[in-house]
Amino acid sequence: MARPVQQASNPARPAAGQAGESGAEGAELAEESGALGAELAEVRAQLREAYETIEAIRSGDVDSLVIGPPGQEQIYALASADRPYRLIVAAMNEGAATISPGGSSWTPTRVSAR
Repeated sequence: MARPVQQASNPARPAAGQAGESGAEGAELAEESGALGAELAEVRAQLREAYETIEAIRSGDVDSLVIGPPGQEQIYALASADRPYRLIVAAMNEGAATISPGGSSWTPTRVSAR
């Protein structure tokens, strides 16, 4: 029959929770644990925000994204920026058209096309 192996103890540093743990070490561990808990909560909040942003993009609630550091932002449109304009012009009962410098019509309405 095998004999149980006993763990060697280090009298200079007792295992956590054993008698002999100094109050300073316990306070340090509690402080570190609190800091890690706060960091975990912050990371979870950031992850939740990222998931909500992705869901908003997927569901069509987002028209464009503003990306970049302050003063260097760039706007990325997820759909053509002229679509709302085209819908309004197409629904007009009055004649309207956008004419290029070369004289070609870009967005004629039904009225102006007659």
